[in-house]
Amino acid sequence: MPLYLSGTALNNLTCNIQAKLITKLAKKAAKNSFSRYEIFSSTSMSNLNDIYEFIKLQDSEATAKTVVNNSVAVMSKIAVLFYNDLLTQREEEMLLEVIDVEKKLMQSFLEEVELKSGNYSAILGHVRVLGSKTDVLVGVRFSEKTKNRAKEVFRYFSSEDVFRYLFTNEEAQHRFLNKFADISKQALLNLETTKNFLVDRQHSQGQMNNLTKMSSEIQAKQVTKVESKNNIKINLQSEHMISETALRALGSLQRFIEYESKDGRKAEDLIKNILTIIVKLEVGFEASFFSEEDQQRLFEFVEIVRNVLSTFLCVRDDETGSIYEEELSKLFQLYDETEEKLCDLLRPHFGGNTLSRVKSVFYYFKRPEVNLFYFKVMEDEKMREDIGSMMSHALNDVATSVLCAPPEFS
Repeated sequence: MPLYLSGTALNNLTCNIQAKLITKLAKKAAKNSFSRYEIFSSTSMSNLNDIYEFIKLQDSEATAKTVVNNSVAVMSKIAVLFYNDLLTQREEEMLLEVIDVEKKLMQSFLEEVELKSGNYSAILGHVRVLGSKTDVLVGVRFSEKTKNRAKEVFRYFSSEDVFRYLFTNEEAQHRFLNKFADISKQALLNLETTKNFLVDRQHSQGQMNNLTKMSSEIQAKQVTKVESKNNIKINLQSEHMISETALRALGSLQRFIEYESKDGRKAEDLIKNILTIIVKLEVGFEASFFSEEDQQRLFEFVEIVRNVLSTFLCVRDDETGSIYEEELSKLFQLYDETEEKLCDLLRPHFGGNTLSRVKSVFYYFKRPEVNLFYFKVMEDEKMREDIGSMMSHALNDVATSVLCAPPEFS
C-alpha cells in the first residue's frame, strides 16, 4: 500500500506552507532574508504515515487526512518562526511550556505501554493541557484558521476511544503500539534537545542585553569623564563603540569564566574590566589624545595579541585532545608580554585604577590551572568549540587591523 504522505508530497506541503508564511513575514518583519529548512526528516515522515494509518484504521481516511494535514500545517508554521529566530521571548517561554507538557504526555504514554492498566486519564489530561497551551501559542501569531487546525488535531486525540482502541484492538496493538512507543522515546530525546537549545538561547540573549547595557553605561561614563577633564566635546563616530560581534565574543568568554570558576560575580567583574579597558582606548582615539608614539605602541600591542591568538589555537590537538607543551609555554610567555605592552600603552593617559583592571584580567588568564582546565579538563565540548571559534574570528579581525595600519606603523 503506498504511503499517504510520500516524501515528495510532504516536502511539497511543508514548502508551500513555508513559502506562504515567509511572504507574509517579509511584509511585516524588518528582515529580508529567511532560512528554509527541511522541517520533517525521513524518519518524521515515516512516523506521520504511521499515525495516518492508525487514524484511518481507528476512524476513517477522511479523519486521518484532516488530522495529519492540520498537524503538519501547525508544526511547519511554528518551525519557520523557530528556525528564523522570530519567536519573541514570551513565545519562546510559551514553547517551553508546550515542550514540558509534551514530555509528560510521552512519559505517561510509555508508562501505560508498560503497565497496560486501562486507565488513560493521565494521558488524556496531558493531551488537553497540551491542546490548551498550543492554542495560546498559536493564537499569538496566527489566524483563527490556524488555531482551528490545532483544535481539530487535539479534538481527535482528546477522545478516550482513540487510546482504548490502540491498547485493546488486536490489529492496532500489533501494527502500531510498539512503533508509537519507539516514537515517544525518540520524541523525549528531541524535546529535551530543543528545550536545552531554547534555554541556552534565552540565557545568551539575557546576557547580551546585560552586556549591551554595561557597555553603554561604561561608554557614557568614560566619554563624560574625558570631556570634563579635557574641556572638549567628543563626537562619536557610532552610537556603540563596542560592536555586537565583540559583545557576543565577550559573552562566550564570560560563560567560560563562570563555568571554570563557578563564580558568576567573578566572571561579570572580569568582563566589566575588559569592557572598561576597550572603551578607554576607544575614547582616547575619539578624543585624539593618542600621539604617534602611542599609536606605535598600539600596533605593537595588536601584533602581540595576534601572536597570542594564533598560539592559543595551536596548543591543543582537537582530534586527539593532546597538548603541545612547547606551544603552551610560549602562550604563557606571550601573556606576560601582552600585559606589559598594554600597560605601556595605557600608563601615560590613565590612572592606577586602569592598570589595576589590566592586572586583574591577566592574573586570571595567566593562571596555569585556568589554561589547563580549558585545554585538558573541560568536558563541555560545545563551549570549547565556541571559544575556539571566537578566537579564530578574533585572529582574523586582529590580522586585518594589523594589515590596515598606516604604513609607518605596519
